Amino acid sequence: MKLHPHEWTRLAEGDSGIVALPAAALALCAAWLAALPGASTQRLVLAGICAALALLPLTLHLRRRIRALAAECAATQRQLLNILGSVREGVFAVDRDLRLSAPCSAAMGELLRVSSPAGRRLEDLLRPLLDQETLTAALTFLRLLWSEQADEHAVEALNPLGQVKVTFVSARAASEHRYLSFSFRRVAGTRPVADCIIGAVADVTDRVLLARELEQAEAAGDSQAELLLQLVRADPIALLAFLDDADTAFRKSNALLTAPGSEPRQLQKKLIGVMRELDAVTGAAEMLPFASFAQRLQGIDDVLSGLCAREQLHGNDFLPIVVRLDELMSHAATMRFIHQHLVLLRAASAALAACDERAALHPEISEGLELS
Repeated sequence: MKLHPHEWTRLAEGDSGIVALPAAALALCAAWLAALPGASTQRLVLAGICAALALLPLTLHLRRRIRALAAECAATQRQLLNILGSVREGVFAVDRDLRLSAPCSAAMGELLRVSSPAGRRLEDLLRPLLDQETLTAALTFLRLLWSEQADEHAVEALNPLGQVKVTFVSARAASEHRYLSFSFRRVAGTRPVADCIIGAVADVTDRVLLARELEQAEAAGDSQAELLLQLVRADPIALLAFLDDADTAFRKSNALLTAPGSEPRQLQKKLIGVMRELDAVTGAAEMLPFASFAQRLQGIDDVLSGLCAREQLHGNDFLPIVVRLDELMSHAATMRFIHQHLVLLRAASAALAACDERAALHPEISEGLELS
């Protein structure tokens, strides 16, 4: 075995040059001893010892490198687990079988109310939370995301789980509604078998409820402006007569609903009585320009019509009517309050107009008032 000078230089300049140089020297000695003519057993043993000594530094170096790599991998794994344990979103990976790979973030179990989501199929985790139509659409979407021919960005826009309403049922059979947002992104690995879909889920209930409150506030503002215009155009005498009749009908309806009696015949009698009281108010509201009032009455009428179609009634069936009736009474009180202010404004406006007219007819009076 013969090494040229430039080969010795190459060995010395490598990452393991300190190991490679003595190893190469001992290997040369072992090869020289073994190549001597008339090699005896002692020379062969000596050559084997030299070869073993040549491999010993390399073995020690490889052992140190393996330990260093193992420590680096362990530190990376601990850092990954710390990150997954601290994020508030549920982070997970899905393989081609739509099964969650380990590890998942700690928030994943809290958001989906499961103890150990890793290793389970995503379909099994979502089935108790979603209706069948949404679940089928979600599984179709994930299979499209795995397709090699599909445009990844175009498929991501079809995500049916961008914002979904889920229902959790507690041990006491109490239902809790939450809004979750899922997002998915396919990630390519170093090999096709290492490809996966990275998913994230977050609880957006507060954001959804806040947006809904803003929409309701805007709708309420628009309805208040529309109601003000309706009251300005309405005949004051007809308006007061309508509000008085509506208040009487609402009080009678409320008394019927809160009266004792939960038997089917008694509930049927309550239903007929409430419908009779509200029919007269509905007719009067349609004749007057009160669209907001008529819409609320129509909502109650729809609920009452649905109850009439049932073969058997229960006490809880009247709860939506009680809620809508309370809302209607509040709306009638708002109408009366606004009408009273309009009456005061009209009186004040008439008084100011009379003062201006009197000042125009008797200018000396206004001049005397200014001098005083």
